[in-house]
Amino acid sequence: MIAGTSAGGFIAAGLSVPSWKSYNTRNHLFYDDLKYSVLNPKFSALDLLNIYQSEIKNFFTTDSSWSFSKSKYTDKGRRSLFYRHFGRMYLNQALTELVIPAVNNESNLAQTHLFTRHNAIKNIKNYTFVDALMATTAAPTFFPSYKIEGRGIFLDGALHLNNPSMAAYEKANQYNVEKEKISVFSLGTRSYISDSLVLPQQEGNTDRLIVCWKIAINDGKSGLKNQ
Repeated sequence: MIAGTSAGGFIAAGLSVPSWKSYNTRNHLFYDDLKYSVLNPKFSALDLLNIYQSEIKNFFTTDSSWSFSKSKYTDKGRRSLFYRHFGRMYLNQALTELVIPAVNNESNLAQTHLFTRHNAIKNIKNYTFVDALMATTAAPTFFPSYKIEGRGIFLDGALHLNNPSMAAYEKANQYNVEKEKISVFSLGTRSYISDSLVLPQQEGNTDRLIVCWKIAINDGKSGLKNQ
C-alpha cells in the first residue's frame, strides 16, 4: 500500500499508476484505445524526481486578471501536468492499494475524503488519477478548490492529514491485514534542529532535510528507529 497527501499524493500516484500507452495518435488525453501493464509502474522514483526538477515551473500558472479575491495560481498548469503523465487512468487500475487524502468542502462542511484503490475496485467511488491529484493538491490561497461533479468540492488533503500514515494503517486493518505483518515506512520533510534551544537560523542551518522513519508495529506496540 502507498499513501500520500498533496505533493506526496503525486509521488504515491506515480509509483502505483501502471505503464500505459495510447493508440489514438490524435491526442493521448482523449484516446479511444488504451493498453496498460498489470505489472510495471509507469514511473520510477528517479523519474518522479526528474519531473519535479524539470517541470515544476509549469505547475504554477498565473492569470493576468488575478485579484485578491482569487487564488494565486490557476488550475491550468497542474491539470496539464497531471493529464500528460496520468492520462485517463482510473484508481481501480493502480498496481497496489492506494490512499490519497483530500478535504471535501461541499456545503462548507469540511470532511476528510480518502481516494482509494479499494473503493475504486469495489465500484463504490472510482476516480481518475487526475481527479484525485487535482483534489489533494488544491491548496487554499494557492489554487482554487477542485470540483468533481456529483462527488464534491475538494481542498488539499494536508489540511486534515498532513501525514497519511495512520489513515493507511487503518485501511490495512479494514482490509484484514494482520497487525503483526504491517510495517510503515514514512517519508516527510521538516527542519532539523540539533539543539531544540537553538533556532536553525542561529546555526546557519535553514535547509529542509528529508527525514525517514521506519515504524515496526507488533501487537499494538510501535518501535521508532531513525534511518
